[in-house]
Amino acid sequence: MSQHSRRPIAMLAALHDLALDMVASPPPPILLIILGPLILPLILLELWHRTSRTAVAKSQASYTRIHELGVITLGDYCTVSGLTQYVDRNGKRARVVGRDAKKGLWHVIIDGEAQAQDSPSKNGKVALRPENLVPDVPCLQPATVLSARIRRGELTSRALTELCVQQLLRADESLNALTARRFEDALKEADAADAAVAAGRAPPVSIAPLWGVPILVKECFEIAGLPFTAGVASLTGRVGLTTAPSMTRLAEAGLPILGSTNVSEACMFHEAANPIYGRSVNPHGGGTRTPGGSSGGAAALVAAAGAPLAVTSDVGGSTRIPSLYCGLFGHKPTGGTIPNSGTLPHVPPDSLVSIYCQLGPTTRHACDLYPLLVTLAGADGIDRVCRPDARASLLAASPRDVDVASLTVFVFDEPFLPWPLRSGLHPELRAAQARAVAALSARGCKVVHIGHAELPETAYAFSIWSATLAAAQALPFRHIISDGRRDGPYTVWQVGLEALRCLRGGGQTARHTLPAVGLALVETLDACLDRLFSSRRTMIGKGLKLRTRLDALLGAGTAVLVCPSLLTPAPRHHENLLRFPDAGQCGLWNVLALPATAVPLGADPRTKLPLGCQVVGGYGCDRVTIAVAEELEKMGVAKAVTPFAP
Repeated sequence: MSQHSRRPIAMLAALHDLALDMVASPPPPILLIILGPLILPLILLELWHRTSRTAVAKSQASYTRIHELGVITLGDYCTVSGLTQYVDRNGKRARVVGRDAKKGLWHVIIDGEAQAQDSPSKNGKVALRPENLVPDVPCLQPATVLSARIRRGELTSRALTELCVQQLLRADESLNALTARRFEDALKEADAADAAVAAGRAPPVSIAPLWGVPILVKECFEIAGLPFTAGVASLTGRVGLTTAPSMTRLAEAGLPILGSTNVSEACMFHEAANPIYGRSVNPHGGGTRTPGGSSGGAAALVAAAGAPLAVTSDVGGSTRIPSLYCGLFGHKPTGGTIPNSGTLPHVPPDSLVSIYCQLGPTTRHACDLYPLLVTLAGADGIDRVCRPDARASLLAASPRDVDVASLTVFVFDEPFLPWPLRSGLHPELRAAQARAVAALSARGCKVVHIGHAELPETAYAFSIWSATLAAAQALPFRHIISDGRRDGPYTVWQVGLEALRCLRGGGQTARHTLPAVGLALVETLDACLDRLFSSRRTMIGKGLKLRTRLDALLGAGTAVLVCPSLLTPAPRHHENLLRFPDAGQCGLWNVLALPATAVPLGADPRTKLPLGCQVVGGYGCDRVTIAVAEELEKMGVAKAVTPFAP
């Protein structure tokens, strides 16, 4: 069959999948009516480009190379993971010695077990499912395990860094997620980490729990000599003159920085696309799906095993949304835990935005969240709203000190916003969250289902987030996206013209992306309404009431709230323009300053896209939400999703 005859068939298949997704999680009806005629053509045009022979061939070749990293073969060494009946075997190494193809099982010999009691034969072999085996590829192992191996001399930081570099180059062929390479400097830092271990000078684990493990960061964090633009076109060519305190802490803790990763324009939309670097792609979904934003580049590369972990930031879901879309763990800390000094968009040192926006960890394994959080936390003497006791409080207690079985788990399994303004909750996301809750119930947790009757203000989640954030911002967003422009900041009319140009250019021009100029217009309209009706003050008041209810509900670490991170798995490129109010599911917790952990919960059986939920805790109770994530991972319910070949 010729390419000309195959392409229409591929396009029909893509349209069929799009229709199924729209039925499973319909976009907000109001936005579909108002914006659908503008946005749907962009989605269809993107699908047409993705069904070309060149695009399909490139996608299949590069995605297969990513996928091959995690393929298990005879003779491989693996790490046992997710066993519920024999939990003591989790984390142990095992050698693959046979396969039962009919039952879909691998036969392994587990280190330290000469004779296995449940062995299918009498030679010490154990039969395990593929999902209980993590290939012993360093890029896929927990960062804490890798660091321990480096300290014991079983692995060098240089060897690990070189493996990550190879996989980053392999993965970025299709993902377009790496904005700046820092490989030579990273290798020098890895050598220094190895030398410190060899000389017995490496800091203790309590101070540097991730010593020698390479890491990725967002392009919006300042590092001397690296691009520092946040994807704003008028800042093209700008590089960091110094290094942000948070990035310095990584260096001091012995983590080589591999490079910076792609973001949305000015870090304010859940799709990693901007005029400088273009658009990043999710390693799941065969090249058709967004990795989310604004930390989409980092999440895409961690999911593709380019690095064990990354530092991201979150002002409205920018850590948790990409974690959901890419099948990872991600944590938004309690407000004021980590300083925002040396980040873009610039946050004044005394701004409340620094409480709402928090840097945090994105990882493949739940056990890596807390060590990286502790590494980053603490006041820096610049950010004046950062809590002075943040690091000390994290060190005083850890997830290991949490008795998960004694927790009360409040379950909010409906969307926050009312029906006409939000998407429908995808049934697979609903089912995945229900499985996680059932597992916690079996663990001994008390489960209580709640809804809008108990927390009525959640119906205004998006408005509470946007109003609270707008009231704290020093500059309107149209000034941020025109920062550094010779002719000065944009007027409202200029923003409108840029929006028209983006629509004509397929969603993006050389200067802007449609989400950025659209947000600038919406913000202007919101400011006008606020002057007429004081709408922001009303929404901020509702947020304060909700925070009071949640303080009483979640207490001092005795309870958590489990709810959807978003309402659909990773959508197609441009599709989030029809679903942007759904971001209130995440943004609400930013302006309430409460910790929230994204937890991956397997994959949709039809699309193979990652599923997940988020766990919200009381103020300062980061250890509790992370402890729940760790427990779900130990039980095999939560697990990073390895990218599937198309």
